[in-house]
Amino acid sequence: MSQRVKWLNRQRAEDSPARCLRISVEPGGCSGFQYNFSILNLNELEEDDRVFESHGAKVVVDECSLTLLRGATVDFEDDMMRTAFVIAKNPVADSACGCGSSFQAKL
Repeated sequence: MSQRVKWLNRQRAEDSPARCLRISVEPGGCSGFQYNFSILNLNELEEDDRVFESHGAKVVVDECSLTLLRGATVDFEDDMMRTAFVIAKNPVADSACGCGSSFQAKL
């Protein structure tokens, strides 16, 4: 997690301590897999979810997505083009789409 994501999650946690960032990977996009980001309440966790916490920031990843996100870095971009969570580095990704929201995995 980048410092910016940790800060954003801490701000959200102060407003609503039961909320966290969910990251999942699903088939789709122009490169094979696509990243999905959402905010959820901790009481909405699924059985196969894993919760990671660092400096007060909580991130939830399901077991299937974890394989495709292991070692990845989450960041937050806020520029003229978009304001969004992004995966800045993913060692499992073989190649990525130009938009940065989809990738091909090294399988």
